[in-house]
Amino acid sequence: IALADATPVAPASTLVLIVGNEIAGVDPGILALCHAVVALPMAGEKNSLNVGHAFAVAAYGVTHLENLTNNYG
Repeated sequence: IALADATPVAPASTLVLIVGNEIAGVDPGILALCHAVVALPMAGEKNSLNVGHAFAVAAYGVTHLENLTNNYG
């Protein structure tokens, strides 16, 4: 699912963000254990995003979604 379509996480919930290598991604066995798999959409010709940058975007997105829920949901 796209990050923008992810379900907000309740503040008391435990959350783990798993980010994969730019080339190999995340092992399919790890993905099978996840409750949700989120992809970051990208425009242009690039087909990967630096893993540090991807984590920063995802962490911000999760925080932003949680704040929207707490303030407006």
